[in-house]
Amino acid sequence: MTNSPKGDQKKFEETIQQHQNAAIDSQTQSRINQPFSKANSSLSAENKAFLENLIKRVESGEIELHTPSTIMNESVYEKLPNNKKTEADLFVNSTLFVIRQVYDFYRASHNTDSEMMQSMVQELRLKKETLEKDMGDVLKI
Repeated sequence: MTNSPKGDQKKFEETIQQHQNAAIDSQTQSRINQPFSKANSSLSAENKAFLENLIKRVESGEIELHTPSTIMNESVYEKLPNNKKTEADLFVNSTLFVIRQVYDFYRASHNTDSEMMQSMVQELRLKKETLEKDMGDVLKI
């Protein structure tokens, strides 16, 4: 037996309602209040080089943050079957969204050592690697 989406939503709302004003125990609150550890808060050499190259390409205008074709390797893309082109189009748009997030965060803070930046750069590299495994060198990043 499967749950219906309405049943799942109702269960979710009931759970939220039950815990809406629940107190947080002091141990949990103490952990929440602790700043993130900086011990592992730096980009790997590979991710740092990737980020620096990306920032340089955005700032030079080679990558335009709202133009998907600027990160697409057209010669590889044109050789793909139609179903893979559609998949690549979706992937490129979501990848460009992540590039905008990375660039905006970089411009706002110039902080490459934050856990947020680590996570975004890693996500971007993994997106690129996933697409390349399936379709070849479709991205120019």
